Amino acid sequence: MELKPRFFKNEVAELDLSSPKDLPIIAKVCYALSNETRLQILNQLQKENKTIPQLAQENNLAITSVVYHTEILANAGLIDVSLTPAQKGDVRTCYKVLRNFNLKIEQPQQIKERKKQIELTCGVGTFIDCSTDFDCSFATTERVYINRWDSVYRNERYLAELIWANKGFLKYAFANDFAKNNACEEIELSLEICSEAINYDNHFKSDVTFWINDKELCTYTCPGDFGDRHGKLNPDWWHLQESPTQYGQLVTIKINENGVFLNGDLVNKKVNIKNLKLEQGNKLTFTLGNKDGIVNQGGFNLFGKSFGDYPQDILLKAIIK
Repeated sequence: MELKPRFFKNEVAELDLSSPKDLPIIAKVCYALSNETRLQILNQLQKENKTIPQLAQENNLAITSVVYHTEILANAGLIDVSLTPAQKGDVRTCYKVLRNFNLKIEQPQQIKERKKQIELTCGVGTFIDCSTDFDCSFATTERVYINRWDSVYRNERYLAELIWANKGFLKYAFANDFAKNNACEEIELSLEICSEAINYDNHFKSDVTFWINDKELCTYTCPGDFGDRHGKLNPDWWHLQESPTQYGQLVTIKINENGVFLNGDLVNKKVNIKNLKLEQGNKLTFTLGNKDGIVNQGGFNLFGKSFGDYPQDILLKAIIK
């Protein structure tokens, strides 16, 4: 692409490296500026217009060399060359074209609303409510509490790292100051869970439903109560033979403006982040358990950071503006 004189408007070159149409021009300009002789000629023309013979004399160059360099500068749109009358015929006179040259190498980033992610956790034993007939067992890192009618009222249950029951529900609470002024755009909850069978049964299913602020989100079918190997994080005293349930599966529930996602799959379009009314009250509640009348009433095992395969408690992640 040959550039015509006066290509740049208002004696200012505004070129953008990210613009495809500017690339051939930038290449020509950069080539023209890559030679010290041409830079010197360009500098001399900023002071006044000069003829080819004048430039040859000032730079101690042959006429042909000056013609060569000025043609490159003109082709890049940096100077203008025209014929002007003289005593011995027309002579080439060079004029400056530019007084400013700007090359944008990096596009200014668009200013976006700053978003951040926060993380909150709940230990599996720190539930704030449960079924009236909830008869649970739990284990800390030191001992087991099995089928005691007063289990849910024992202080030890706050230290639970594994909790299990054959029916019912548990409700947890997170402080929700992150949701003020409708600032929350997405919530993700993750937990390690499996069914609860006698001893263990890798194929014993259980339909576990999840709620946020008592709004039903979705139901996950636990494929089994897993006890065929030792859980990666279990204490050494938690033996295969004496303690059948060993590990669970990590389940993720995500809610945003598009709906509810279970392990990455969109499963409920009717409920979205706005339906949860997160800005109301001083807490976000998370409930899980077996609903009445479900097909697979298989209870659940809920793992904390020191049991099972995943080193985490119930984990909440929120993306806020």
